Amino acid sequence: MAKLFPRLRRTKRKTAEPKGRKYVSTIMNQRDSKIQEILRELAADFFSRESNRLSMITVTKVETRSHGGTATILVTVLPENQENDAVEFMHRQLTDFKEYVRTHSKIQRIPFFEVGIDIGEKNRQRLDEITSSTIKN
Repeated sequence: MAKLFPRLRRTKRKTAEPKGRKYVSTIMNQRDSKIQEILRELAADFFSRESNRLSMITVTKVETRSHGGTATILVTVLPENQENDAVEFMHRQLTDFKEYVRTHSKIQRIPFFEVGIDIGEKNRQRLDEITSSTIKN
């Protein structure tokens, strides 16, 4: 039977990942990180041009989900009491930002954008304040 149908020959399969799977995931990670960096630079440029300069908006990072279908722009705002106003401003500007990304990049699939405050960066800044105050004492 094996001579008539060579594809039906029984062979032991290895239980490891399919061949080439690790290579594909590495390419996807590189692609995702490249898209995140491009979007971060574009967001920083766009919001620095469009803001009213009452608060300083810093784009810290962009996180993508669902294969680039959704991107969350994480920002820090100084002074901190202007955070809500800055996030509302950024939400109002997201449609213009999407058009800006479309014209200033070669990304084929423009993601749906969300905006949020970077809590991790705020915690890091707070730790820096604590450590600098303990060093001075």
